[in-house]
Amino acid sequence: MQVPPAFSALKIGGRPAYKLTRAGRQPDLAPRPARIHWIQLRHYDWPVIVFELACGRGTYVRALIRDIGLRLGTGGCLTGLTRLAVGPFDFQASWSLERLAGLSDPAAAVVPVERARQLLSGPARIPPRPG
Repeated sequence: MQVPPAFSALKIGGRPAYKLTRAGRQPDLAPRPARIHWIQLRHYDWPVIVFELACGRGTYVRALIRDIGLRLGTGGCLTGLTRLAVGPFDFQASWSLERLAGLSDPAAAVVPVERARQLLSGPARIPPRPG
């Protein structure tokens, strides 16, 4: 279970929590299920930890860092986040602005709607744990 961050887009009484927080009203956010499929430590040099994880939708990685820091009694601050995949769409297949600028026809980088539907209607894919 995970308590979403106060600066989330979750609606409280029809208003996003982040708007309430910015207005000085602390939203009451109930814990929600979060799914961590796997987590792997990549590098550790106090106080910096670099890790990779596969998580389910609705998981707040910044809140995960907050919670780990609380459990360790050290606090936690996320300083960098790279999303490597969202469902069937992964980082290797993504386009940088520089790469797009080099295309004579930028439409060539667009996933056709029918192909996107096929990808999204397939079984959920959990990235394999790195070796």
